[in-house]
Order: sequence, then structure tokens, then C-alpha cells
Amino acid sequence: MDILIAGSGAVGGYVGHLLQGARRDVTFLARPASAQRLRNEGLKVRTADGTLHQESVAVLEGSTEEPYDLVILAPRASALPSVVRTLVDNGAVGAETRLLPLLNGMAHLDVLERTFGSRRVLGGAIRLAATQHPDGTVQVLAPGAGLEIGPLRYGDGVDRFADELRVPGLDVEVRADIVTAMWLKWVFIVGTAVVTIIGDGRIDEIAATPTGPELARAVLGEVRGITATEDVVLPERALQALGSALSDPSSRFAPSLYRDLVAGRPAEIDILDDLALRAENHNVPAPLLNAARVRLQVANNRVTPRT
Repeated sequence: MDILIAGSGAVGGYVGHLLQGARRDVTFLARPASAQRLRNEGLKVRTADGTLHQESVAVLEGSTEEPYDLVILAPRASALPSVVRTLVDNGAVGAETRLLPLLNGMAHLDVLERTFGSRRVLGGAIRLAATQHPDGTVQVLAPGAGLEIGPLRYGDGVDRFADELRVPGLDVEVRADIVTAMWLKWVFIVGTAVVTIIGDGRIDEIAATPTGPELARAVLGEVRGITATEDVVLPERALQALGSALSDPSSRFAPSLYRDLVAGRPAEIDILDDLALRAENHNVPAPLLNAARVRLQVANNRVTPRT
């Protein structure tokens, strides 16, 4: 099976590393600077045990003669429109190609289904702990990754793609309710991001303050209010688990949005913007979500000033 991975950041780079290590046929599609770095230096992944892996990878240049069987989409959300245009122009997506987006949120599904048709688009949610350094090295913070994959509207052929993706270090589960799984990941990321960005600390540090648990309950209330207006039913048990995760005094967790904020890197605010827009469309108050968005946007403007 020919696999194209669009994006060589923390998600795309680590998934590509795991697949290539299992001798899967992998090619990368990356923006020009990243593509040049991959050609010159290879894919660099430092695993959780400190070992640096530097391996040659195939990089797509120009058009392709044959479409790929599977396209894994792992760019930054802001880069998705450019990636979609490239895929349309270079012949990478054919009649039998399936696209597996590993972006957070739900807005990308509309773009992909509108461009390529609902039949070609799968749902996916990935859980991994990794970041990317300025030199392009993917730093794995904890070993392994978990991938949930499933049909959005058409159920044919999902199992064969899941089988191809089952390699050491990548646990793959096929879920008929993949949209629910994607929503659960989304609200977890948003909830933990809002708590840590407003509280300016890890979950345990915030939980140890007198009003930290109150902040966690308020954020959970906002998330509940927004999701209640959407055409998705999230299990009550899962929402209760989210509430516990937001106020766990033993959790040293900090999401990537907060880590980027602290490190002075541009943060992917799009994942918060998407949920905030849904709240606005349904007239659901979301002051804490919007406060976190303000702080991230101010920080992003300092890193990349608007012209």
C-alpha cells in the first residue's frame, strides 16, 4: 500500500517514523523548507529513551504518476487549504484513495468532504506525546501512539487501512462511532488548554490552588454547554472523566497549546477558534474559552507580528 503523509511535524514525523520502521511504503509531502530539510538531512526523530534516529525518506516533488492508496493528513490547521490545493493539482488522490486526517477539531472534515467527496474521507483521532524542535527534530515525550480510525459516512474498506497502519508502537482501533471519538479528543484538548492557559501552569499546579478546582468546573460547564448544541451525544461518563482530568492534583499534564505558549512558539489557536465559533453560532456564552483565545492570540502576535 502506497502511503503519503502530508506534514512532517510532530504527528506526521512520528507516525511516518513508526510506519517506515515497519517497512511500510511511505512518502512525505511537506512545505518547501521542510521538504528540503528532509531531502538533505532525512527525518530526525529522538525517541523517549533519548536515541536519535535519522533516516532517509521519500519526498514527493511535483506531480505523481499514480495516486496513493492512503493520504494521511497531519499539517498545521492553517496549512490545510494549501495542502488540499496541492493534492488536487498533483494527482495524489485518485478514485480509490482514502484520506485520513489527523487534525484536531472538526472544521477540516467539511473542507475535505467538499473537495474530495464523502466516500474518500475517513475519520481519525490520534493520541501521542511529541513536539518538534526548530531544527526539525521530532522529540517523542512518551513512547507509542494510539490511533482511532473509522468511517464517516461509508464503511467500506476501513479494516484494510487499519491493518496496514498496525505497526509496533502504533496501536490502531477501528471505531464505528469515530465522530464521537474525535469530539472527545477535541473537548479534552480544549478543556485542558483553557485551564492551563488561564491558570498558567500544569494541571496539578492549578489544582493545588484554592480556586483551581472551581476553574476546572467552570471550564467543563462551558464545554458541556457548547457540545449540547451540536449533533453529537458525548457519553456522560466521558464528560465526568474530563472533569476529573481537569482537576487532578497528581497530573503533571500540560497540553501542547500551553507548552507552545510557554516556549514562545506560535500556537495552533484554530482548535479553540473552531469551538468558539460554534458557541457563537448557537448563542452559548464562552467567556473562559474566549479569554484563553485572547491570551494565545496576543502571544502569537508577538512571535509573528501582523503586517
